[in-house]
Amino acid sequence: MTSVLTEGSTLLPCPKPEPVLKRNAIDIVLSVFPRLRHREALRDVYVLRDILMHAHLWEIKYEWGGPVPMVLKDAILHPAYGDTKYQRRVDPLARRTKALKLSVIPTRIDRRDLLKVFDTVWKTLLRFESVKWFMCNIPHQRVRFRGKAVTFASLRDEIEASL
Repeated sequence: MTSVLTEGSTLLPCPKPEPVLKRNAIDIVLSVFPRLRHREALRDVYVLRDILMHAHLWEIKYEWGGPVPMVLKDAILHPAYGDTKYQRRVDPLARRTKALKLSVIPTRIDRRDLLKVFDTVWKTLLRFESVKWFMCNIPHQRVRFRGKAVTFASLRDEIEASL
């Protein structure tokens, strides 16, 4: 056990993370919180993050015209993309993650996906704050949304209202 200094200069025990062979963000979070109830949802969030941040390349075919202006006909992920995390967490036929049902085609990700991601990240941050040795104080932080300052805690309601 190691200790950390918190408000009031009190030393609190900090659990030592379980050993992780491959050090990536999701593995580190799960090593600190091995019984996280929404672990599969959090894995889905990281898959979506990788898709967006690493610019996975897709070959996408649309049909234009008709009663619906644009219809997705096919989407194939370039073979150079998609690691084992992607392969474990994505349903290739539905093109959605398994737990949260997030779209994995970047042009189809929408506010409903954003709300699911926000809820999962929010639960994770609240879990962090539930232990005395980890203080992130996120709920009361102010962020700008649509030109106004709102608390991070109220941001979810603002996103939902915009659906």
